[in-house]
Amino acid sequence: MGFHAVRAQFMGAIASPIERIQPLSEIKALWGGEFPPFDSMDDVNQLLQVLVMGLWNQLSSHTDPDRPFELTRFKGEATNDMLRAQAQVRYEELDAFRHGFYQRQPSLKLSPELAKACDVIDELISMYQGMRQIPVNPMEKQSERDAFAKTIDSLTEILEGEINFIICTVTQDRAGLSAANPAGPGPTRH
Repeated sequence: MGFHAVRAQFMGAIASPIERIQPLSEIKALWGGEFPPFDSMDDVNQLLQVLVMGLWNQLSSHTDPDRPFELTRFKGEATNDMLRAQAQVRYEELDAFRHGFYQRQPSLKLSPELAKACDVIDELISMYQGMRQIPVNPMEKQSERDAFAKTIDSLTEILEGEINFIICTVTQDRAGLSAANPAGPGPTRH
């Protein structure tokens, strides 16, 4: 799993309405639910330092609406290979976010607004899955590839809006629960 997908899966877990998701559980999920073998305790501690103290805590800052989460950016000329690679990365990011958000549950009870945002992500996952298979057309003009790249950039903005809506809405819902029930779940930060 690439870093872009790990980052997105962690963000999905942080944004999940499921109470008290533990970073260790999410790290284990990267390896199918079990830690891989380590040569030493120092190796375990280093992994936890990087993934929990570093990445997880950094991503937790995106629960603040003033610090929106961003998907991977691509720069350079819009070649067929770059467009397919971008579609692959975006597909992996969205699928990983969804995986972290749902926490291996077949479904979650969500407000209509959250459900709609999740539906948009699901639809675009399917679309990016198809974009990964775009055949090479040697007759295609660069202007057509550039236009397609702009469309992908527009979709990225839509996706970031939906993802950040999910993140902020769940965070606000948790804060509302916490205010009504001080023992209730608060922001997940470790």
